[in-house]
Amino acid sequence: VHFLLLSAFGQVAFAALSTHPFDALALGARLLKGGAYGLVVVGLLLSTDRVFRRDRQAQRALAEAHAALRVEVDAREASQRQARETEARLVDFLENANDLVHSAARDGRILYANRAWRERLGYSDAEIDRLRLRQIVHPSSMATFEEATTRLFRGEAVSQVQVTLVARDGTPVHLSGSANCRMEDGVPVATRTIFRD
Repeated sequence: VHFLLLSAFGQVAFAALSTHPFDALALGARLLKGGAYGLVVVGLLLSTDRVFRRDRQAQRALAEAHAALRVEVDAREASQRQARETEARLVDFLENANDLVHSAARDGRILYANRAWRERLGYSDAEIDRLRLRQIVHPSSMATFEEATTRLFRGEAVSQVQVTLVARDGTPVHLSGSANCRMEDGVPVATRTIFRD
């Protein structure tokens, strides 16, 4: 805009009134034209500087965002590592417990059975994957089992329950213990039971 104004002023006020090619008015018109081009160069340099400043600010903001993201990723990795370590300690504790510990889904699938449970009842991991808890409840304990399961899936904890399970070799195993139910969003999803032989 300054270029256009200065050029127009030079043409109207100086060049139009000039009578000779090298008189003072013609020289003034040329100086104003040179000044107008100088304004274009200054404008371009200022615009370029503004673009570079914005670019540097964007790079700084991006670097800060990357640094914040790296901190968050590191914190998440540390949290996940801590959760894995806690889970490993819990699994180690359960696997080495003397009590028989198991968890079962609503349909009776055995989701987890610790070492003591597997050894005392004699079932392998592959067999446990195919078993339903109801299949190994001794007929004499079926009513107690059904009543306890109903209470568990209503959200009640069951303590001092006595039940007889059938080992793989057909031997009855008399157990006593307690159970509760794992809830997800207020819905019961699995039982957790600890028995003593």
